[in-house]
Amino acid sequence: VGLWLVNRALRPLRRVREQVAERRADDLSPIDDSALPDEIRPVISEFNGLLARLKSAFDTQGRFVADAAHELRTPLTALRLQIQSLARQIDGRAADDGIRLAVGRVSDGLDRATRLVDQLLTLAREDHRRQSGGVDEADATTSVALDAIAREAIEALSDLAVARDIDLGLAATEPVRVIGDRHALGMLARNLVDNAIKYTPRGGTVDVRVQHVDGRGRLTVEDSGPGVPPSELPQLFDRFHRGTAPDAEDRPTGSGLGLTISANLLELMGSK
Repeated sequence: VGLWLVNRALRPLRRVREQVAERRADDLSPIDDSALPDEIRPVISEFNGLLARLKSAFDTQGRFVADAAHELRTPLTALRLQIQSLARQIDGRAADDGIRLAVGRVSDGLDRATRLVDQLLTLAREDHRRQSGGVDEADATTSVALDAIAREAIEALSDLAVARDIDLGLAATEPVRVIGDRHALGMLARNLVDNAIKYTPRGGTVDVRVQHVDGRGRLTVEDSGPGVPPSELPQLFDRFHRGTAPDAEDRPTGSGLGLTISANLLELMGSK
């Protein structure tokens, strides 16, 4: 009888434990404290208060990142225009090779800074969408041609592939349509192809495939690079994590956010 009474008394605590155990890391919604004993409810109430404060802190951080990235766009755009103007003036007259090299490096640095700002804005936006419950209902019911998304990603990154002497193309494709957000799918495909190009040694290949597999659409990006070392797999989708470059003298210049954004987009659309 005593064991039965103890088990019955602890049943609400087991429900609370199950709620906490099943939560995603970004789920800061309050815990249901209904049907809890009066002795336990104050503890859960304080815990819910802590979750609310954490959510407020994360929202503030996300707004700061988005605002800072947005404010950086204008001066970066102005700098790019000035660099382009300077480059045109140098091209039209004799100039020292050192000056040309310096202008080229400044231009490359601005490109990297602009891409980082865009990725920070994207990450802040997708974090907000994930915490608010995922993609919009209209986006979640839109039919998208996945093979067209793959072709657009290849076209957008063909210049980067040529610059690195990478053979980039569609190895196999089928007319595949999926339900999802077209903008998010396009960003996902570009991030995957961009990452493959950067981590493939010069002269390698990057193949993109779009196929039907078990009744589902599948986008595959396969490269001839060295792959991901087992020691780096746990950090693969961590923010700002950058893997080891295939060539020590040719390190990728990414920010370490591409795969993080890709994982967030997949989670939003319920894919894998």
